[in-house]
Amino acid sequence: MKQTIFTLMFLTLVNSTWAQTIHRQGSISASNNVELKVVTLLPDSFPKVSVVFEALKDNVPIFGLDKSHFTVHEDSLPCDVIRVQEISNDVPIHIALVIDHSGSMMGDYMDLYDMNTGQLKAGVVIDPGTGVVTSYPDGLTSPMENAKRAVNSFIDQFESDNDSISIIGFASEVDIHTDFSTDHEYLKSNVDSMHPTTSTALLTAMNEAVLSMKDIEGIRLVVALTDGLDNSSNISGNQLIKNATDLDIPLYCIGLGNADTTLLEFVSNGSNGSFYYTDDDESLTEIYGLIQKRIKSIYELRYTSNNLSSVDSIRNIKIHFERALDYSSADLSFALPDEVVNYLATREEKIRLQFIADQKRNNVIKYGSASLLITVLLGSVYIVRVRRRKKSPVKNVWKTFKGKK
Repeated sequence: MKQTIFTLMFLTLVNSTWAQTIHRQGSISASNNVELKVVTLLPDSFPKVSVVFEALKDNVPIFGLDKSHFTVHEDSLPCDVIRVQEISNDVPIHIALVIDHSGSMMGDYMDLYDMNTGQLKAGVVIDPGTGVVTSYPDGLTSPMENAKRAVNSFIDQFESDNDSISIIGFASEVDIHTDFSTDHEYLKSNVDSMHPTTSTALLTAMNEAVLSMKDIEGIRLVVALTDGLDNSSNISGNQLIKNATDLDIPLYCIGLGNADTTLLEFVSNGSNGSFYYTDDDESLTEIYGLIQKRIKSIYELRYTSNNLSSVDSIRNIKIHFERALDYSSADLSFALPDEVVNYLATREEKIRLQFIADQKRNNVIKYGSASLLITVLLGSVYIVRVRRRKKSPVKNVWKTFKGKK
């Protein structure tokens, strides 16, 4: 059976009754900096096709879109757009927050000392057993503390009971990994328990976050923060991207200070996520706020496919967006899962067998009716002839009787 491929502008989901994710690649941007970016795929029922995406202009979410802003064509034929709506409040969102608390998140160690005396500044407290700074001087806040503040503010923005968050803290290994929860106090207490220590295993932590969402349904994504170079992971960037795209989970990466921006941008783009960088840890709250707004501006576009054939293995689908001076239109491709193709083929076979059965039944009725008609006609002829034979003897007997009388 040929592999069925849909070509679309951002992504389409075609599924019958299977809880399977369909993989997609890429995003679409137009010359006026409008971008329709795939977030994830949700199981749905073919021939209804769903597309889940972000709408961005200059990397800022676009709100207020509806189906009047979109047209869909499949193999150049127009399709009915059923709806375009924000789904963030209707569909569960699951976010794994990956947080670096390696030693570099303590900040510049020299800032803790008075350069004139060479002594620790007033207010600085360092745990002698772990070397962790537990208190900072007035006016100085570590990147770790600013990160905690930003993450906790991010958590509080998700008020829906449908949305769940998991906290994954790491240094040389993952040492904090909570269950997905809607309990904000529980989540923030785990964030607050982090202290800077040892080295960095970013890719390992992100991969653990991805795999933890394997059996979760809904919108899934990872938001990871780091300020250093990965020097302790046991997985490559390519393998992380493969695992994330296999599960259709975008990776949003935040680089701070001396972070490996090349690596972070590579895994973000490879998983269809986004990359952010700042050299000012006090701006982390702003970055997390922007990501939160993007998550809240997720849309679903649903249209009806008019082609139910499993033989037509290649579909060319184009979705055009236009609103005032904003527009975007392009093509992408992805493979329709074998389960859907098999379903359509099975459906076609059932229709074929039913057609054969109907033909046989119609033939039986047709030929049976003809036989019955012939039988009735022959019977009628026979009865008429018999009646004619019976009339002659009776008439002769009556004449004989009259003559004798």
